[in-house]
Amino acid sequence: MKVAQRKAPQQDKDGRSRAFLSLLLAILLLIFASQNMHSVQVRLIVGPPFELPLILIISGAFIAGFLLSSVHHLARKVMRIRRRDEKL
Repeated sequence: MKVAQRKAPQQDKDGRSRAFLSLLLAILLLIFASQNMHSVQVRLIVGPPFELPLILIISGAFIAGFLLSSVHHLARKVMRIRRRDEKL
């Protein structure tokens, strides 16, 4: 009879490495944010110009891009599932 091998130590190492990488990324993000706190003037197509911290503009652009790509990915996935279901 074979005894199931335990993979808990490997999973624990992965968990520690993920936690370490997350902590490192958070520290780098804090350094980046602290270096980009100065205000910049933003001019939209309509309305008067206004000032915002650069980190907010960069973060907003990142979040908008992430959301757009997520919606696109989700739409493609739904279309693939529908095509697969139509073939069945």
